[in-house]
Amino acid sequence: MSNRARQNVASFLTKNLGIDWRLGAEWFESLLIDHDVSSNYGNWQYVAGVGNDQRDFRYFNVITQGSRYDPKGLFAKHYIPALEAVDGSLIYELPAFKDAFSKLLAPEYNTPIVDFHASIEARRKAIKGEYHDY
Repeated sequence: MSNRARQNVASFLTKNLGIDWRLGAEWFESLLIDHDVSSNYGNWQYVAGVGNDQRDFRYFNVITQGSRYDPKGLFAKHYIPALEAVDGSLIYELPAFKDAFSKLLAPEYNTPIVDFHASIEARRKAIKGEYHDY
């Protein structure tokens, strides 16, 4: 798995889903054959915003990253075989993607597990102490 893909995963888990970075670091440690303690934990801290470089709330936009680094959708198609019939240039275009996806997969796959932008904003507020879930 490329470093960029690792950082995208780390960003999504910590910034969108609010999962503690240490859980992700431990999971990667258990699976990666090229695991290096310093690189793994350093990257997870960096992406989670708890490491040495704590710029303002930073995250990876996984849709932008996908379209930039996987423009033909090959990575997405590898892990979601039902997308094989979708034109690779449409994979990361959200309206076209959702339309193509809804025709190919069962309804339970049409609903994102999290609203990307809303989850980013909620996490940003939670970190700054502005979020209250009453």
